[in-house]
Amino acid sequence: MMNRSQEAENREGWLFGTSFSPLIILSPHCDDAALSIGGSLSRFCRDDRRVTILTCFSLSRYTRFSSAGSVEEISELRKSEDRAMVSRVRSQGLGLEYLEFRDAPLRCGRTSKNLFDGRILPNEEGLLELLTRRLQDHVSPTSTVFAPLGIGSHIDHLLSRMAIDRLASTVRKIVYYEDQPYAALQPGAGTALCEGLTPRLIPINPRDKFFLLDAYASQLEAEDLCQVLDYAATVDHTRGACERLWSSGAP
Repeated sequence: MMNRSQEAENREGWLFGTSFSPLIILSPHCDDAALSIGGSLSRFCRDDRRVTILTCFSLSRYTRFSSAGSVEEISELRKSEDRAMVSRVRSQGLGLEYLEFRDAPLRCGRTSKNLFDGRILPNEEGLLELLTRRLQDHVSPTSTVFAPLGIGSHIDHLLSRMAIDRLASTVRKIVYYEDQPYAALQPGAGTALCEGLTPRLIPINPRDKFFLLDAYASQLEAEDLCQVLDYAATVDHTRGACERLWSSGAP
């Protein structure tokens, strides 16, 4: 009979593959991977897993706490925060790649009024096709891909999920994460998005996640970090702080 640690290892092996299976975290924007799955990311790197954060919409003019103004300046600022986060992980197996698509506010027809309406505009149909083709160049039959569920209905998150879903037959497994901070701000909002999927709780160290998120000074303040970490503490009151992942298949 397996003990609890052996059972956990067996479950995570089923979910993530062998230690040689590449893990790809699909991040719509530069901070989304750390926000949504930063605790799990720390665990993967401690276990010497090979992890790539693949950011789809890395060209941006959006920042909350910076005087930078141009697309070039802000995009580079946000990438520099990614690099600072990676340096905090201190893992040689963690890499960053960027697809260099423009984020929604830079695209024609996207404003704050329709950023979260869940609709693909006519001029974005071609974008979805191109994003799918670009993603195909980065995945393989041995890849486990972590992708956003789409909680919050941010169009860039939805496009990221739709693109990788089209490639489901070409990868080992797709594992979905709960989009933060939207999951924390809208409890239960992702119910329909999880239909047919099995939840998987990954215990995390909140201090590890806070340390990674603190690298994103242009985007996040203390209140944001507390909301996300408070949510992790409520996912399962019996297990401490967790990130909840979703995948197809039996528990």
